[in-house]
Amino acid sequence: MLDLVTLNYNVTLLLLIFMRMTGCVVFSPIFGRTSIPVVVRVGLTLMLSLFSYQLVPVRTVELPSFLIFFVTMLRELLLGFLIGFIIQLFLSVILISGENMDMQIGISMSKIYDPQSNVSMPISGSFINAMFFLLFFATGAHRTLIQVFVQLCVMVPYGELAIGQQVFSHLVELFRLVLIYAVKMSLPVMASQLITEFAVGLVMKAVPRLNIFMINIQVKVLLGFGILFLMAGPLASFLERMIDLMFDQIGGVYRMLM
Repeated sequence: MLDLVTLNYNVTLLLLIFMRMTGCVVFSPIFGRTSIPVVVRVGLTLMLSLFSYQLVPVRTVELPSFLIFFVTMLRELLLGFLIGFIIQLFLSVILISGENMDMQIGISMSKIYDPQSNVSMPISGSFINAMFFLLFFATGAHRTLIQVFVQLCVMVPYGELAIGQQVFSHLVELFRLVLIYAVKMSLPVMASQLITEFAVGLVMKAVPRLNIFMINIQVKVLLGFGILFLMAGPLASFLERMIDLMFDQIGGVYRMLM
């Protein structure tokens, strides 16, 4: 029969695991979407917490007062938020590149409201976003993400979490990677539109009386969507590499916290 000290330790540890897993699931753009019922999200969090509890090595968690316990629980929630923030950064690659593409095509005023993220998505970004989620689940990356959540709850010590300067430097580096990948993703459309503008300028010089502006708008839209269609294959490979990079970056933060 468990004594009071052991019972108190087990309950405290389970609560800390639950808070960390809650941050991972709720703040994740994958599992924390509003289209997923609350019951499913809570059930997934509780199930993963109980599973992780069985794997956590026995350590001494010293929380002498309720205030320290409350602050520790907030820190565990912050750790889950940090992982969700990294995933959201990589999803913002799609949003930024979609804005660049729509700006070049000439449909930047047309938006599609995304009720999951509460933002207006560009048309190109909505297409790429749908492709990203299809690839994410088709390649089994959701199972890898669950494994990351469990490893994070099992291996990173409780009551000793300290997010140091190294983690913040890593996040700054992530911002640079996000901008680079956003430019790379939108580069084919931007390059094709630049060539189109150059060709339109030559036509205006050759045929001054031609109403080139009406033709230019239609050509840019048709060419832009044509390039997006041709990009579907290479774009899928690009998104797969981006998913792999996302897990590498999460793993880097995970190793810094150990």
